Amino acid sequence: MCWGAFGLVWILPVAALQPMPIRSKRITEIAQAVRHKRDIALNVLATHAPSGVSWSTPKGGFNIWITLPPHADTDALLLEALKRGVSFLPGSTCYAAETIHNQLRISVTHLDDKALQVGVERLCSLLSEELKSLDSRHDRHFPIV
Repeated sequence: MCWGAFGLVWILPVAALQPMPIRSKRITEIAQAVRHKRDIALNVLATHAPSGVSWSTPKGGFNIWITLPPHADTDALLLEALKRGVSFLPGSTCYAAETIHNQLRISVTHLDDKALQVGVERLCSLLSEELKSLDSRHDRHFPIV
């Protein structure tokens, strides 16, 4: 089933205009589709994410929050991700009161299943490389005595 270029987000307002039986069925279909895509992304993260990375398991919605170690900077990481054809929202853009640089948010609804899987795999590969690089730089600047 194709949900269009803007993904599942735009279906809910349209569904609200439909009669109740059709609306209930449509909302159930949308929830199942979002859950399916969420599960694809979560399975890839569980298989490919490097040690030290954690993520949320949303009960609803279409975003997954990924947390990197405290010394990571997702603002800087975004530039490299874009070069690899992957995009995410750095966490620093989502907090008004404080700046958090080690979190990022991915959306799972607007890609087909295969593209979502490949995109999350690429992101995990980038995270692995970045964390290895950060660890080596971190060790050089803060030697253990």
